[in-house]
Amino acid sequence: MKTLAKSDPSNLVIEVLSETEVKLSHTVQASKNDLRIQIESWTFDFRGVTRSELLQLASRTVKIIKQRDWRVDKYRSNAKIWDNCTFKVRDVIDNLGRRAPVDAVTAAERALDKLSDEQLTALIASRKAKK
Repeated sequence: MKTLAKSDPSNLVIEVLSETEVKLSHTVQASKNDLRIQIESWTFDFRGVTRSELLQLASRTVKIIKQRDWRVDKYRSNAKIWDNCTFKVRDVIDNLGRRAPVDAVTAAERALDKLSDEQLTALIASRKAKK
């Protein structure tokens, strides 16, 4: 286990050791402002896990990924688009690591939320000066 600097990239390595064991090396962080820690090795032993249990576990992960897509979709309140859906898990797997596109207004709001009051005031003043 080691502490990572903010400039260090996140790292996730998944290695299938056998039909029942998977080894992970990954980063963890208790909260946004805490230090990131590199966990060198966690091994997951799937012995005794049924196919049904494995599908239930995998479905939780896919649900989290699809919720992230839903949160950034400007049509998320449209039940015709988001209700009674069938998601192809193959597509989800193929798109792991890719972020859902964020519209410009949402991206700007997120960036503005990170500014101090002084920085925001200065930004507004500079934008008004450009007009």
